Amino acid sequence: LVRDDGGKYPVQPANFLLDEFVSATNGRYYHAIVYGKNLMGGYTDKLTHEERWNVIQYIRSLQAKEKGCRT
Repeated sequence: LVRDDGGKYPVQPANFLLDEFVSATNGRYYHAIVYGKNLMGGYTDKLTHEERWNVIQYIRSLQAKEKGCRT
């Protein structure tokens, strides 16, 4: 993966379409957004409570869309 500025990302982003992430609880996502995970820092000071849930809902909508396309 390469960024727009030509640099490389230090870590490949997670694939949220894997079964591990599809079956994960919303709490797992919320915790990762608030406190961070691996190299990703927390977003407590960057996203409001409502925005955090909007991010989770967006991830879930992409997962549902992909699951619908597979069947």
